[in-house]
Amino acid sequence: LISGMHTAALEEVGHAEAAYALATSYLGVAVGPSALDTRDSGEVRSLPDVAVSTAREGCVAETVAAIEAQLTLAACIAPAACAALAVVANDEASHAALAWRELEWAIGRQPSLA
Repeated sequence: LISGMHTAALEEVGHAEAAYALATSYLGVAVGPSALDTRDSGEVRSLPDVAVSTAREGCVAETVAAIEAQLTLAACIAPAACAALAVVANDEASHAALAWRELEWAIGRQPSLA
């Protein structure tokens, strides 16, 4: 799980980099991220909180993102955008599957979460 989470995080960075590169190309001006607020990034969360967050953000939102990317890819006509969408669609489906494995792990540790 830990290795998969690190891989997924790096893939999300790749998605952002691809999106910024596309935006820069289409707009003709450099586009990039703003400052990231990390003030709450070190907070300790309970296993139930992690499980709920994983269910919402991982299991549901990543599945929806994979479907949206696949549907958008089906209508895509710009080669660079199509290539980026193909990667995103595949990665988001993988991230959703990873989230389900994380949720399964959490329930295994605390069966009352089911």
